[in-house]
Amino acid sequence: MRLVRLLVLYTALALGANGAHADNWDRLEVHDTPRPVPDAILQGESATAGISDFHGKWVILTFWATWCAPCREELPGLEALQVARPDITVLTVAAGPHDPAQITRLFRQLGLRHLPQWRDPHGKFAAAMAVKTIPLTVILTPEGKEVARLPAPVDWNSAKARSVLENLRL
Repeated sequence: MRLVRLLVLYTALALGANGAHADNWDRLEVHDTPRPVPDAILQGESATAGISDFHGKWVILTFWATWCAPCREELPGLEALQVARPDITVLTVAAGPHDPAQITRLFRQLGLRHLPQWRDPHGKFAAAMAVKTIPLTVILTPEGKEVARLPAPVDWNSAKARSVLENLRL
């Protein structure tokens, strides 16, 4: 049954992977009321962490995959955002069974030095968060509540990104 769920998840993710060249900010969904987020244990390079460990700061949580070209194109903008806005935590979560060495190689190739390499190896957190397409970015309040989600890649190092974050009071 677990294998079937993973196959369904990966099929949906593969079919839903979005092109990174379009201006997708119009797909941003801002919620009227903040939504609860399940706590999950993420696996890192040498540690684990729960989503609740990141409470206290605004969080830009992005679900991505190594095989997703739009995801790879979006990562440098997230890196630039993390560098420009250290008051925000950018969490990159590779959803599914990704080889940690492959993630490290990809981050090195892209010159990413400030983004974490978190994994959701069994896709449980992605499933609980109703991830149906990647990249998917979810914006969390310092209390850990979801206030917005963006089911498409965008340039996080753009004037539009800065405007969106300002309008959300980040």
